[in-house]
Amino acid sequence: MSENNITEDSTLTLNLNEEYKIKIEDGNDFNNSIFKDVYHAALKNVEEIVSQSNKGNKYDDFNNVIAFTGERGKGKSSSMISFLEALVGKDAGMHKSFFTNNKVLLSKHFTTIDIVDPSLFRGGESLFEIILAQMFQKFQEKIKKSDATFSDDNRRTIIKKFQEVFENLQIINSDREELYKKESIEALSKLATSSNLRECFRKLVSTYLEKFENGKQFLVIAIDDFDLNISGSYDMLEDIRQFLIQSNIILLIACKMKQLSEVVKIKFEESKLNIELDKKTEKYLEKIIPQHRRIILPDVLVIEKETFLSINNKNFSGKSPKEAIVKAIYESTGLFINTPRYRNNSFIPNNLRSIMNLLSFLKKGDPIKELIKYVVDLAHVELDERYYRIFDSLENQKNETLNISLANCISEFREFVDTLNSNHILFATNPLNVNVGDIYSLLNSINNQLTYTNNKQVRFLDLLHIYYSLRLINIDYNENFYSFYNSTSIKVFRKSFSNKYRDYIYFNKLNIKDLLDDLDEDGDKLWFIHFFVNLGKVNPKFRFEIESPYFKSINGVNQGLFSPLALFSNILFTEKLANQIGLKSHEELVLSVEIKEWNDRDNNLNKLFKNSMFYLELMQYFEEESNKAHKADGLDKNDDGKEIYFNTLFVYFTQTLEKALELISAKYPFLNIVPKNWISTHPIIKRWIEIENNSELKLKFTSVFQKVFDAQGEDKYSQNDINTADVLLKSYNTYFDEDQSTNSRGAKQAMNYVVKAFKNKNIASALMKFRKEMDVNLISGLKNIHNLLLEISNG
Repeated sequence: MSENNITEDSTLTLNLNEEYKIKIEDGNDFNNSIFKDVYHAALKNVEEIVSQSNKGNKYDDFNNVIAFTGERGKGKSSSMISFLEALVGKDAGMHKSFFTNNKVLLSKHFTTIDIVDPSLFRGGESLFEIILAQMFQKFQEKIKKSDATFSDDNRRTIIKKFQEVFENLQIINSDREELYKKESIEALSKLATSSNLRECFRKLVSTYLEKFENGKQFLVIAIDDFDLNISGSYDMLEDIRQFLIQSNIILLIACKMKQLSEVVKIKFEESKLNIELDKKTEKYLEKIIPQHRRIILPDVLVIEKETFLSINNKNFSGKSPKEAIVKAIYESTGLFINTPRYRNNSFIPNNLRSIMNLLSFLKKGDPIKELIKYVVDLAHVELDERYYRIFDSLENQKNETLNISLANCISEFREFVDTLNSNHILFATNPLNVNVGDIYSLLNSINNQLTYTNNKQVRFLDLLHIYYSLRLINIDYNENFYSFYNSTSIKVFRKSFSNKYRDYIYFNKLNIKDLLDDLDEDGDKLWFIHFFVNLGKVNPKFRFEIESPYFKSINGVNQGLFSPLALFSNILFTEKLANQIGLKSHEELVLSVEIKEWNDRDNNLNKLFKNSMFYLELMQYFEEESNKAHKADGLDKNDDGKEIYFNTLFVYFTQTLEKALELISAKYPFLNIVPKNWISTHPIIKRWIEIENNSELKLKFTSVFQKVFDAQGEDKYSQNDINTADVLLKSYNTYFDEDQSTNSRGAKQAMNYVVKAFKNKNIASALMKFRKEMDVNLISGLKNIHNLLLEISNG
């Protein structure tokens, strides 16, 4: 049976009040279960065994084993025991419908003994002995009851059969030397008897079924966790092979085939047999458990069927187990867990046992705290030390130092972090100047660099997203933790035809006070300032400085960073923005009132923006949709042929953003996002729509937006050049700080790498000039390279 072959009408119901119990399903519910195909495959195999037993097949042609196989926690025990109880009680009302119209089993009747659990064996006893003992115990308990209905003759006959089997066992397990001390005829007689143990047991089972079980045809024996008793698994397989493959027995076992295979290999290796182990092992297992008798339990995460969860008497449903799980976690804790585009999120387990273990944390008093502990514990169990040390370090950090600590920790993972573009964040020294957007950009960089087949890297990234998002849930926006989402490393809109940026604009020679004075109303000034990330000269190395770059006074400022994406985070700091531009009594402005009301709502997406997985996925959709709809030449052009920036942004934030929200809403319906409503009620976008519909206001804002767009600075060095220089200065500092006269060849080779590190042709050309100078004057050329790198690094 294919793992993915789950029928359309199957459902999964999980009750966390019963997470430690095996879930037993009635036969009447089999056709609506996620294990529907498992039950039907088991039924088909039972039919085959019954049909073969009726034909009197020889030992070599007959097999009576049905194995429920799969990884730990996938429901092997639950499905096997459910099927066992339904088969034995097939005529009862709760099971009957599953067997309706089954002609093969119509007149057949089945009985069983207690479930055999080899993991509880104390040592010494064999599987065969345990089964024999359980048969006798069931028989003994019944005959002790006063209402026993079978005759003394039947009782004596059954006991005699038990005695015969036990005597054979005694002979087999007796000291061989003692046997050969007996008279020859007596010894041969006992040897002949012991060789017929299998036949003797078959007769016992036949008599047991006929006289004790009222003429039933089959004894069904279920063995749970067959492979957990590692030391005894091979001996149990041998017991099955020698004694239990009988026409009146049906064997159900729950096991992990891979582990059984390893046990058999070890046994063959110990025997020092000169054989091909893999081939011999598979041939041996195929004899006892044929391929067509191995029923593979489904992987829960690939099932796209309706699922129901019950947690603390609260019900959650989803179109799939995965959706129901993430919905339950989100509604219980506020933690959103995404599904990456090309893989599953490894945080969500793929087996029932682990899912129940995860969801059990939602029943506890502080589920967020419990989930954080769960993530840290998972990291310790599943990740290498260099990975899980990050989680240990973060657990010791207060909220104020969380961002910088995480950035510094990630700096150790150069192999899958784009250090050239992230260096200025990774080695930051001022906790107050490292924001949420910085961490988002680092996580995004890891995602873009990692190898999807590297399970440890993928697991590390998923756990880091979960941990960080959990820590952010209860963090307030305050003086000590400015949670900006802005990160210039996450580009959303493609450049214009004139190679100008649309998402993050560094501008200069533009007096912001004069620009705001062009707007008459205080409300318009307050609205416009929401588009600025910071004012004043933006030092690329501001994360190393004591002074904060945010909310500087507007006076005398003609440089800064403008971004339409700033409205997502600036809406949280309206009061600071108002003070920044000197607005008094701003609380009375309509915009301020609407923003306050917006921030007090539960459906404003502010909480979701505090989740790295949500924000990065939304930005990905936003980028894709904007690039699809609007090419590099812009939407509209003025009389001079320049792009009208205001018009481009208006379409981005009223139409394209809505499409992005529609995509994420359709993917995660439990978020209850209503894109059109979110767009139309967001105070900044709502006011934008009003401006668009007011020709006079639109003309004013078109002008001020265009001035910002056209004021993009022609920086001498790009941020990428600055980051590259920073890395090179750190990597090759010994060549610049120490005398290289005795290592001229090594210094020249190192500077060759420095030249190749720059994609900027002008910089590479200048560096090559100095590199050639080293051939004539080593010290002078090396000094010039050092000075140029320092100049680039300083921006």
